[in-house]
Amino acid sequence: PKVAPVPYVTERAPKGLTAIQMDNKPYPIDGQSKMIGLAYNDSVPVFTEYAETWPRAAQQWEKFKAFMTLVLLPNLSSDVQWPELPDSMVFQKALESQLPEEFHFEDHGKTPVSVTWSLAGKASEYQTGAEFSKADYEELAAPEVNLAVVGHSQMMLEFCKQDTKPSNNGVLEKLFLVELPEGSSGKITLKELAGSCATVMDAPSGKESTSQLSRSDVSACTDSFDVADFLDLKEDSAEGSFCTNLGRAPNAYPIQPEFGGQPSLAES
Repeated sequence: PKVAPVPYVTERAPKGLTAIQMDNKPYPIDGQSKMIGLAYNDSVPVFTEYAETWPRAAQQWEKFKAFMTLVLLPNLSSDVQWPELPDSMVFQKALESQLPEEFHFEDHGKTPVSVTWSLAGKASEYQTGAEFSKADYEELAAPEVNLAVVGHSQMMLEFCKQDTKPSNNGVLEKLFLVELPEGSSGKITLKELAGSCATVMDAPSGKESTSQLSRSDVSACTDSFDVADFLDLKEDSAEGSFCTNLGRAPNAYPIQPEFGGQPSLAES
């Protein structure tokens, strides 16, 4: 399976607002699948184990990185020789007991993180290591695994260390390095790219589109009440809604030149 809801990446409101907002609460997986089927007359296979056995509603970037390294990646990188790893639930117990429930994004990366466990009497450890540069990454000849982590722009702002809030539909590149022990046990080290994330693909401004919403933009938002009844919505023009046309405009989702896209006229 290629699509899986994962733990620890539920967005929280910016500092000073209520911790949980309803638009950041994950919709039930079955409900999402039904909505996709009705909208596109198609289905998307979803692997639900992580959503059912891990704390899906939690947000903790350090815990997500550990989950990604010890649970997600070993199931995706068949050409990598991994050491003996703990059972998913064993590692979850170690993770929850050894790392704090909350970890403010401003403290991220200031101190190393470590989680330990034992297998057959042998001690093993996950740890975070020193940051690296893009030049360091490009000099390596190691297998690569690409993960698309879908989140909201507040998380992208905080954990990609952006100066301004990115578009919700934009794509940023976050690089990691995983160093594995030579034997069947030992230290597994995760290193993270220094600085901010590079923009792979930009997207229309959410602030601009949400200020011009029309009823057709929220026509699917009717469970458990019709959202349109509580919003000040615009009327659709003959060409469709402002939001839809913004997304259909030429070069609305530009791939940046360093990732193979064509430079814009202003850059030429």
